[in-house]
Amino acid sequence: MGRALFIVCEAYKKRGVERKVRAQAEALRKIGGFATVCFSPAHVLDRLWTSQCRVVRQAREASLIYYRYASLNWMIHLFLVTKMKKRYLIEINTLNREELKQERGLKGFLKRLFNSLFEKSLLKQSRAVLVVSPQIKEDVLSLSPDSDVRIIDNGYEKRAVTPQIDRDVARRVREWRAKGYLVALFAGSFFPWSGVDRIIKRLKAWPKVGLILAGSGPELKGLLSTVDVSLRERILYTGPQTEEELAGLYESADFAFSSQALDRIGIRDARPLKTREYLAYGLPVVCGYRENPELVETGLILSPDICPEELAKVCRQESKEERMKRTLPLLSWDRVYEKTGDLFP
Repeated sequence: MGRALFIVCEAYKKRGVERKVRAQAEALRKIGGFATVCFSPAHVLDRLWTSQCRVVRQAREASLIYYRYASLNWMIHLFLVTKMKKRYLIEINTLNREELKQERGLKGFLKRLFNSLFEKSLLKQSRAVLVVSPQIKEDVLSLSPDSDVRIIDNGYEKRAVTPQIDRDVARRVREWRAKGYLVALFAGSFFPWSGVDRIIKRLKAWPKVGLILAGSGPELKGLLSTVDVSLRERILYTGPQTEEELAGLYESADFAFSSQALDRIGIRDARPLKTREYLAYGLPVVCGYRENPELVETGLILSPDICPEELAKVCRQESKEERMKRTLPLLSWDRVYEKTGDLFP
């Protein structure tokens, strides 16, 4: 019989998912001897055909497949349901049908089409479905009631990088601290479900907070153009950042915002990579959704309704190093997979 394979075929280079894939690959190699078959195609033909052909070619003799679901992978899905019944594990990270409603244009149409054609069959014929929240488990079971659905967390691999701090950022942070402000950070994509509009609105109730915004996305220009004059001194936009520059922002901030509006795509429970990245750098996180109870117990997952005094207390009662010592062991991919070891060879 062939090898166990870990398969990812989606555009993930230079994103947080790239670090996730790399860390998962190493953890799966250790726990189940999985070899890695991963492609991050950038061009349409490569995305819809060439890379998937390569995956299927390498997977023909596999004994077991661990597959990270992506709706455009029609060829991989056809192969799994026809040739690998009960010999693959499928990882689901979101409410696919709800999220795909937000996609526009031809790409969005194709994603919805392929998802409707294959999602239910893939779930039914898998050995097990791995999901990252109780809500996604409910959604999977609504499509495939007899599936073996296991909840796993998202882990996080913290790499050693040299932080880089931009002069303008350092200057603005010094000015804010001289005024007694806390420094907040949002580093991500500006989509409706990120809820950056809610973050900016929150600043009005937190007069002693300065906000750094980093990243890009379709809502960016509209959000920045409508910021009240009274708030502009307390908001700094830095643009997209490298891994080293992000590390510099994490060192500069007192706390961070994760997504604040996942309810706009029907999500109430989530386990985002970005929240784990913030925690890995010792930052308390203001979350607009329900998180893993184990992380909530650390006291570093904060409600958007937290009062300014309590927020300041959480930010100042421990050093980042002390927080990292508590949280990093909880984010280990080895730990995540040890809880599902009966699924692996």
